[in-house]
Amino acid sequence: MLFLFLGLVVSTSAFLAGRWVGHKAFRIKGARVLAPEAEDSYFALPRARRWLWRLAGPVAVYGTCVLLGLAAMRANGDRAATTAVEVLPGGPAARAGMLTGDRILTVNGVAVTAWEQVPKLVVAAAPRSPIAIQVRRGADERVVSVTPDNGKIMIRSRMERLPVSVAKALPEAVVAPITVIAQRASAAWTSVAGDHLTELAGPVGVVRAVGTAGPEPGGALAVGLMFLAASAQTVWPLVMLLELVLGPRRRRG
Repeated sequence: MLFLFLGLVVSTSAFLAGRWVGHKAFRIKGARVLAPEAEDSYFALPRARRWLWRLAGPVAVYGTCVLLGLAAMRANGDRAATTAVEVLPGGPAARAGMLTGDRILTVNGVAVTAWEQVPKLVVAAAPRSPIAIQVRRGADERVVSVTPDNGKIMIRSRMERLPVSVAKALPEAVVAPITVIAQRASAAWTSVAGDHLTELAGPVGVVRAVGTAGPEPGGALAVGLMFLAASAQTVWPLVMLLELVLGPRRRRG
């Protein structure tokens, strides 16, 4: 309930704020932000100005959902494989002196810029021949000679949270409100149809539907932003009904 209540508060506040800004920006006369009845002076305004004002609330709601989603993705980062390694105990890399946290720079003289290169370069090396792996350890760089065992040196990539650029996160944030509603509708349908139950229940499920990463490194800020974004993205269509309720109409009598 807190999840839905928070979403309603955020979305309704955005709707009313958008209406108020539109009221000032388009110089609306004869109508009030919270009153459904309008005076004749309102209907005397150009139709374009009236509709721009009426669209201000819905646009503000959707825009708030997008901005919250964008902020959550930026705060949480993007989990990705890096060239920093975890060394498995007892393996060839461990016996050669490689340590967890070392960042691979080159393999047999070939520069490494992505983790996907490392397994390919190891496999491409001559069988049972030492491989020269240059690593960065803290501020130092050193070369470790590792002899593979059956084509493996027993290391794996250390997953890290990398910054997410606005250019990458924005397209996902723009479609996230629609994605969430589609996921919720699909979950409701499959539940009614009896096919299977989905996991899209509550804020955790909504965040998974949007495609954002988990909250480990972002701290309280990332978790809070993800919760706000997910709650607002879940209820924004309901708040759009305010436009129908508060749509200006002529005074009676």
